Amino acid sequence: MVVFIALIAAIFAILVWNFFLKESPYSKIEIKESNNISYNFDNIKPVSGLEILNEIEQNEVAGTPVLIHLYTSWCRVCKKQLPVINEIARKFQNTDLNVIFVMIDKNANKELVMKSLDGLENIYFEPQYLNDRGGFKDILKTKSINFKNRIPFTALIGRNSNIIAKFSGYKKEKYIERKIIKSLIKKEDEN
Repeated sequence: MVVFIALIAAIFAILVWNFFLKESPYSKIEIKESNNISYNFDNIKPVSGLEILNEIEQNEVAGTPVLIHLYTSWCRVCKKQLPVINEIARKFQNTDLNVIFVMIDKNANKELVMKSLDGLENIYFEPQYLNDRGGFKDILKTKSINFKNRIPFTALIGRNSNIIAKFSGYKKEKYIERKIIKSLIKKEDEN
C-alpha cells in the first residue's frame, strides 16, 4: 500500500513539474502583439482548388507555415470553431503564418460567406469560398491533406512542407496555438 501511494505521489509530482513548473519550449518564442488588422466583406473572394494549391506551394517556397481551415455554413461545429480560428489569425498576424480560410459549401457565394461570418465583430483572415469543386479533394491530397468530408477541417503545414497537425471537428485555441508555435520555433532552431 505504501508503495502504491509513493508511486501515485511520484506520478503527480512529475505531472506538476511538466505542466506547471518546467519551462515550456513554447515559452521560447515571443509573438509580437497583433496589429488587429481586420478584413471586411469586400475582401471575400472566390477560389478554386488550384488557387489554394498555388497559395500553399508559394508558402512552401518561401518557407512559411500555412494554416488551412475548411468549413461550411450549415455546420454547427464549424460555427463553434470559427471564433477560435479567427482569434488564432489575429494572434499570429505579426508572424509569417499564412491562414487560408475557405468555405466549401456546394453553392457557396459571397452572400453565404457574409452570413456565416456575421457573428464575428472583426475578421482577421481573408475570407474565401470554393467556387470550383472539380478535383478539389484530389488537389489537396497532393499535399497529404485528406479531409474525407469531415468538417470543420484544419491542417497546419510546416516550413518544410510537412504536415504538423491535421484534425476535423472542434479544437481549443491553446491546442492549435501550441502546434503553430512549434512550427515557428523550428525556424529559430534552424538559424
